[in-house]
Amino acid sequence: MYTPFDVITQITEAPTLDAKYQLFAGFMEAEFGYVGVIYALFLDTRTVRAIHNNHLSKRRGLPDERHSIYQRENYALDDYGMLKGTLKSKPILQSSFYRLLDEDELPSNFAKVVGGVRNFVSSGVVLPLAADGVRGIVGLFEPTGDITKHDARFERARAVIQTPANHLH
Repeated sequence: MYTPFDVITQITEAPTLDAKYQLFAGFMEAEFGYVGVIYALFLDTRTVRAIHNNHLSKRRGLPDERHSIYQRENYALDDYGMLKGTLKSKPILQSSFYRLLDEDELPSNFAKVVGGVRNFVSSGVVLPLAADGVRGIVGLFEPTGDITKHDARFERARAVIQTPANHLH
């Protein structure tokens, strides 16, 4: 595969958002095993409703069943990762969402979504993005695997993962 510098160059030079996303998602899967890659660009972050109703997203790698449930249950309105990703500046590990769920620290609407995600995602991270006043997130997910090992691996490779994500945005 390519080095992170090569990927950054290719992402920067890609002519469309779709092309940038495909390069990024391919690199994340090949180098880090992130089968699920979600990118969301927020057009309006003034209110919670605006965050959830005014975004463009790309998704790859997670089962269609998960996407179908997400749409049918209208999870976007209560997607804790999406909301926190627009408000934070540091990566948020999936394990922190699951810990809050296990400790009954989430309101029921957020708990329902986090619990639903847990049925399809064992580990991952949400990367908050910001450039030119526009917010976004990248969600990187593994359907199977050990969450503790994932978190340690992410911390070791954080810069190599986050730098291309920033260029995607």
